[in-house]
Amino acid sequence: MVGAISLGNDISPEELAEVEGKPLEELTEITDLKKMTFDHVHSLLYRFKVEDDRETGMDINKFSAVFGRVFQSLIGESLSSMFDKIGSNEDGRITFSHFSHFLLDCTRVDKAYISAFRTSGITLPGDEDSPLKARCSKTVALPPITDLSKMTLKHMQALSIAFNSHDNGEGLAMEDFVSVVSEVLPGMDPAVLEAQFMKIDANSDGTVSWDEFSSYILALGTASESFAHKFEGGNLLEGPEPDPNRDVYHSHAISHITCHHGAEKYFTVALEDKGTSTKPAESLIRQWNSKVDASAEILGATAKLTGNASVVLAVSVFGEKYEWKNGPAINVLAVSSVDGRIRFFDCEKLALIGELDCVDGVCTAMYNFRIKNDSGPDDVSLDFGGEEKSRKAQRLKEEKEYEWIFAYGDDEGNLRLFTEAGIMETCRRSSYITASFNFMHMKLSKDWLTWILWIEETELLCVSSNDSQV
Repeated sequence: MVGAISLGNDISPEELAEVEGKPLEELTEITDLKKMTFDHVHSLLYRFKVEDDRETGMDINKFSAVFGRVFQSLIGESLSSMFDKIGSNEDGRITFSHFSHFLLDCTRVDKAYISAFRTSGITLPGDEDSPLKARCSKTVALPPITDLSKMTLKHMQALSIAFNSHDNGEGLAMEDFVSVVSEVLPGMDPAVLEAQFMKIDANSDGTVSWDEFSSYILALGTASESFAHKFEGGNLLEGPEPDPNRDVYHSHAISHITCHHGAEKYFTVALEDKGTSTKPAESLIRQWNSKVDASAEILGATAKLTGNASVVLAVSVFGEKYEWKNGPAINVLAVSSVDGRIRFFDCEKLALIGELDCVDGVCTAMYNFRIKNDSGPDDVSLDFGGEEKSRKAQRLKEEKEYEWIFAYGDDEGNLRLFTEAGIMETCRRSSYITASFNFMHMKLSKDWLTWILWIEETELLCVSSNDSQV
């Protein structure tokens, strides 16, 4: 059963379909079902509801007549195969429930609308009851304000949606106005809003329309450039210059941080641009100097992750340096995203060297650790002469005694183990890797794995999952 679609308040697909969507002909052409925007989903639901006015469902002929032109540009998908995927009743008809289920599945990992749907019985990254929501969800709480003159474009957009959903075309009376604005801007004093209502009601008819409200806000000279840039909006009116450090440091909250003691640097990840229906989201990886005398010094190289890859779930650094093609040995940074890929970067240049496709899941936890290599020789002599040569000999002995492991867990409860050396060897041959070459695979839970830890002293591997188990 399809649950609620989150649009500020909970609205079911059936309720959403009662509201007229944008004409499908005015929206961008659908060439990939997983790249549909929320407007596409809304308009498709509305079109289905209108055409199936008797709620008897659609057979293949009617479905083709209604949606044939809409889906004619799909790449690698025919209308009949789509109809089969949607599923049907015994009489060969698809219902609104079938159709909304199908759209839900298609938009499962769409970066811009990853939290657009909530379901009963289906767990998605970004569900309101999922701990992944904070990392995956596009929805961001509005910054609290107590003065309408401090509103940003984001406040205006949220108010526009709430205002128009309560306005029947005649404007809002004072009681409704105070209720709607207080719901979106809970920091506002109701008494102040009542006084503002009297000022906004330009024609003194006892109601306030959206045009009156927006004109009043613009007249206040609100949402300056500095506020708009801080909260990713763009400006309503001209204002102060933006922060000159915006392109130097992260412009939004850092979501992940990891370090490599041997490399004397650490890495941060932040979602820089949440994107729009026409512009992909973008995250940025930065590297920083971790030396005591140069802490917080930004190192030059950065890496960008766009689209679904911008929603990062876990990061880790390989324990060893590895030879890379014809260049010097490199340290490796691993970054997993909600698109089901783990990307490997050269820690020095932050250049992408390979991608691991998790295939049936999304990597939610990663960890690198070393284990004793029982097959390695133990007769490596340390008597090489000289302190530097002795250190090299010690490293050689440790390399033979230990094997570094890369482990990751996914949202299906699978734990997979690889050797770091095996990953690097595969990356040298091909930049695309599949999870099939793991040397160990364990199904530990029906829920997603949240943390992995190796205790070397006792040789104990600990894994926790979202079902409260370890």
